[in-house]
Amino acid sequence: MNTRIYAADKSFDIGCRVIKWDEPGGLDLTPYKKYSRQNGATHQELEKLLTQFTVHWSVNYRSKHTFNGLKARGLSCNFLIDDDRDQNGYASVYQPLDVQFAGWSQGKKFNTMGAGVELAYMPQAWDEDMYDANDQRKWNVPPHENKVAPIHGTKLKCHLPTEAQMNSLKALIWGYCELFPNIPPEFPKNEDGSFVTTKLKDPHGYTGLVNHYHLRRDKVDTAGLDMEDIEREVARRLTLGY
Repeated sequence: MNTRIYAADKSFDIGCRVIKWDEPGGLDLTPYKKYSRQNGATHQELEKLLTQFTVHWSVNYRSKHTFNGLKARGLSCNFLIDDDRDQNGYASVYQPLDVQFAGWSQGKKFNTMGAGVELAYMPQAWDEDMYDANDQRKWNVPPHENKVAPIHGTKLKCHLPTEAQMNSLKALIWGYCELFPNIPPEFPKNEDGSFVTTKLKDPHGYTGLVNHYHLRRDKVDTAGLDMEDIEREVARRLTLGY
């Protein structure tokens, strides 16, 4: 069973299930990659090029729906995290595209700056409960908590990722930062140490972890994400090596 993520001629074991693009059941976005300056690069070359890792929500219940939507639009993403849970408490991670290829999901100005991940869930609790009993049964998904989150100077009621999705996201970011140690496992912060919850003044100049809204004012994903929890766990793993 594969548990590694791949970046050109290097890989790293993140300790949870990773379904690779070329294995049975894999979601292959290789035909939909966009050609950019990182295509075909070696890992050593990628280390000099990549500066960010971007977190998105998919606005789909399952990763296969996200995959089909990306294909239909000619888009792509390096990683997807499904809405399931294995016996160890992790959601399935899909890698449909090697990191040596730029996924096309951050926006034209940012795609080549680093990989992104699409978390499979419906965030729009601002409209209605997207996870009532009928939705859970229809899409075979668990319930999702919600919270009122700050975003772009206002507040938005959002559904949140599940514990299993967060476990896989932390493992994935840990592995990515092991492969690219020049990328600090930190989200943008204000001078007082609080997390930035709007577009960065200079998103191109930032090196580290970002939500999509840090790059673009017209995006709100992933509002409500527990950035402090992610930073703490990834730092622990980087220190201990597991």
